[in-house]
Amino acid sequence: MRKSASERIAEIQEEIRQRENRVKEILRTEKDRTKKERTHRLCERGALLESLIANSETLTGAQIKDILEIALATPDALEMLKLIAAQNKTEDAQNAERVGG
Repeated sequence: MRKSASERIAEIQEEIRQRENRVKEILRTEKDRTKKERTHRLCERGALLESLIANSETLTGAQIKDILEIALATPDALEMLKLIAAQNKTEDAQNAERVGG
């Protein structure tokens, strides 16, 4: 027996609802993955920072910030940051060529 127009519409609306829920699930999964990656990166870098600064657990966040600002303002640090940025830009361009070309 052939379905009525209202039955077909109801089926399509249900399919739309299911697909919308699937999109929400995918977005939620991606957000969770991104959050976990960031948390891991922050923990990793925080541990690295603590390993380089003696008695860092006794310092405040503001004191750590001051130390980093001074350390990163040196000519050597600024030059290294420029070199790293240029290297990353080159690597990004090469990766884009591999993917696109």
